[in-house]
Amino acid sequence: MNLQEIDRLVAEKVMGWKLRKYIEDDCYITDEWVTDIQDKFNNSVIVIDVDKFNPSTDIRDAWLVVGKLKIAVIPQAGDPPADMKYLAEIDRQPFGDNYEAYAGTAELAICLVALKSVGVNIE
Repeated sequence: MNLQEIDRLVAEKVMGWKLRKYIEDDCYITDEWVTDIQDKFNNSVIVIDVDKFNPSTDIRDAWLVVGKLKIAVIPQAGDPPADMKYLAEIDRQPFGDNYEAYAGTAELAICLVALKSVGVNIE
């Protein structure tokens, strides 16, 4: 699975956004993520253009996911393998589950643990 597919899954499954194609005058403009929240004109609220939400590579976007799920991100000490430099963890114990994911970057570890917490496992 590539990083764009991971970004799409995070937007849909974790953030709860829906994909909408923006078309004006029968001409395709762009894809955008929208929420279920409606504005005063009964339109879905636009969150961001699809190509501008990249939590698997952009720490600013990944931090939105951290804020939503309260994820701990821990750099690994010593000389860990390249794909295990960061641990991301969601610990809801004793009342819930504990999820962990390792990755070479903090951003990817955040995405992987967030997806695990909603039942999507990526290997």
